Order: sequence, then C-alpha cells, then structure tokens
Amino acid sequence: MKIGLISSNGVNSADAMLEIELGELLRENGQEIIPVIQSEIGSAGIISKGFSYRIADVSQKEDAKNILPEFDVIILTKEASPKPPHGNPRRSHVLNKSVIDNIIEYTRADARIIYLSSISVLGEKLSEKYKQDILSKEKKFVENRLRIKSFLGQKKVYILRIGHVMGIGQQQTKELIKKLENGGSIYVDADGNLESNIIHISVLVKIIVMCQRGEINPGKYIVVNTPQWTWKDVIEYYAPDKSEIYFYGKKDAKRKSILGMILSIAWGIAEKQKQRLVPLLTYLPEEVNSKVLNKHRNGESRLIMNSVKDKIGLKMEMFSYRPVKESNLLKVEVKEILERYEEDKIKD
Repeated sequence: MKIGLISSNGVNSADAMLEIELGELLRENGQEIIPVIQSEIGSAGIISKGFSYRIADVSQKEDAKNILPEFDVIILTKEASPKPPHGNPRRSHVLNKSVIDNIIEYTRADARIIYLSSISVLGEKLSEKYKQDILSKEKKFVENRLRIKSFLGQKKVYILRIGHVMGIGQQQTKELIKKLENGGSIYVDADGNLESNIIHISVLVKIIVMCQRGEINPGKYIVVNTPQWTWKDVIEYYAPDKSEIYFYGKKDAKRKSILGMILSIAWGIAEKQKQRLVPLLTYLPEEVNSKVLNKHRNGESRLIMNSVKDKIGLKMEMFSYRPVKESNLLKVEVKEILERYEEDKIKD
C-alpha cells in the first residue's frame, strides 16, 4: 500500500515532527510512505529518514493530476495556516480549497482520504482559547469542504479530530518528560482526575491502518485514547519510577492554583511581620518606616518563595482543556499497542 503524506504547503522539515514519527511507524507497519514535498532543501530532515518522496504542489492541478493517482491512501496532515506571521487568512483559504478540490478530483476511485483535523474545532466547548481562533475555523472549513466534495465525488473520506498527540518524537511529550525527569516529589498544577484528551501516536497509527483496510466506515471521528486517560494516568506513565506525584489543579474557578496558594502564604507572613513591626516604628520618620517594612516584607516573601520554588508545580496549557464528550469516539485497545511501541523504542 502506498500512502501519500500531504500538507497544503508541502511537508516541510521545520514543522514535520508528526509526519516524521507517523511515517516511521507506518513504515514499520509494512506501509510504503511517500511524503509530497515542495523542495528538497526545505524537507531535508524528512529525506534523511530514507522515505521515497515526490516533489509537487498539490494545489496546482497539473501536479495533482500527475502524482495523486499513485496513492492508495492520502493523509492530509496539515492545512495552510491563516495565522501570522507566515500565514494569511485569504491566501490560506484559497490554497486549502484548491488542495481539497484537487485531492477529491484526482485520487483514484478506490483511494481512501484521511484528514488529520483537531479537537480544537470544538471551539469553546474545549477551551475559551478556541472561541475565536482562526486556525480552528480554517480546520472546520477544510472538514466541511472535504465532506461536501467527497459526497459529490463519491470518495471515501475520514475526518479524524485528533487530541493531544503524545509520542517520543513529539515536542509536547519531550517537554513533559524533561519536566518530570528528576523524579522525586512532583507537584502538578492540574486536576489529576480530569480526562486528558491525549492520543498516543501508536494508537493513531493503528486507527489509520484500520481506515486503510476499510475496518472503519468513512466519516468524522474524535480520536483520543479510549477509555480516556486522566492527567494522573498521563503523568504516572511518563514520570520516573518511585516518583511521588501531587496534584494541585483547579477544579473550579474559586480554587487557587498551587502558585497562587504559595503567593498567598508568602504575603500573609509578610503582613504578620508588618503588624509586629508597626509598634516599634511609631516614632521613626515615615520614609524610614516604609523602607523597613518593604525590606522586611520582601525578605520574608523571598524566603518563603525560595523554600517552595521546587513545588510551584508542573503546568502546561493542555492541562486546562475540557474533556471531549462527543459520542463518535473511535474505540481502540490502547494497552497492547503501547506495549509494542515501547518494546520497539527500547530496541532502537
């Protein structure tokens, strides 16, 4: 099976962590992976992984007509982003429209088309951050265009709204492991019981293979680990053995984060010291009073902050997202897939 990896701007090494690890895992699964790039210089990192590749711009009809019939499966990994500084909303919209139209028109009738969308299209149901997010809106446009065009062109299209992708080659996974690597007492500014919306990349590979084999019907799906992993599951999975993990996340708007609690403690101690000093400073000039009080307050606060600086807590933006509650979750057994993935990485 030939699988073409396509991005609206060409698969580029500077932004291809997902494509590289996904391609390597699919290749290990027996698939022939062919990234479609726009220049060898910009995609040198991908070429260095030993993939066969094609040079083409799929937004151009002639290029699309020449290369797309070769593939059994197309994976559209990224749409053109409308976000500055490199993106332009109008240009991105036109480019994505051309790429989708050409994919539907020039792929073979029996080809399967997979779009790696994102749970961010759920908007404010996921996070306030995505209420007016232009990239999420562009992803939604790509989804809708694919659905309409595939219906008219009678093509098999899978829209996978993927969660936070975790894997050895993924940046957010590397950052998390780096923050956890010292082990010991780990303080996490998250609700440990909150469902995390993560998807391990090895599970995503399994789902792509199932789409390719026709084991899943074409359609739109939420793709996260099922059953959902909580943040406690995630942190315990990546933390060193024998780590002691404490969660101080906000369960509601009234509860302070661990950092907020520490600042409150520091300020409270400084205020108590102020009350003790006031009687002693009554007869000193006002400017001396202020200097003594501020020095004392700052000194006490600094001592408190220094004593707990290692306990301020691990915090990442994805900890604050709401769990997806959609009904169209793809259910795939996670444990066995992860065990094989870990064994392979240990051998490497």
